Amino acid sequence: MVNGAKNIPANYAAKVAMVTGMGVQVDHKAGQVKLPDAATAEGIEMVAHEFIPEGIYASQTNFDDYDKMVTKIEAGALVKRVPLYAGELYGTDQYKADDAQDANIGKLLEVNTDGKWQVATAGTSRFEFAGVMDDNGHKLIMISVLPEAKTVA
Repeated sequence: MVNGAKNIPANYAAKVAMVTGMGVQVDHKAGQVKLPDAATAEGIEMVAHEFIPEGIYASQTNFDDYDKMVTKIEAGALVKRVPLYAGELYGTDQYKADDAQDANIGKLLEVNTDGKWQVATAGTSRFEFAGVMDDNGHKLIMISVLPEAKTVA
């Protein structure tokens, strides 16, 4: 449930290996996206990339959205920087496993140094945990983007 008409820059490279759906920050000077240096909700975007099948897979047309070949992003590869706008709702499988429970619904989220989303422990965040979703057998957390940051309680 996102705005499909927004501009998504695709001219930055991954500083390290990543997975689609991770939270990242932008280093404009280096022209890269990187994982946060510390757990934070500041300056976070979601990373994605254009999957182009190669070699023996070039003739295939049906790929599982969760196949590692589809979601894996190599260091140095160009990525899509997905800005997260107020009112949007995202699902990702890149999260701290222990935090994906109904008891955390309504809690604020941040991204850790591994790029995974987790319940925030301090500071402010405009990302709220909206529950867990089963996407045909794949467990996703739902991230609601708030209009303004709230203080972590």
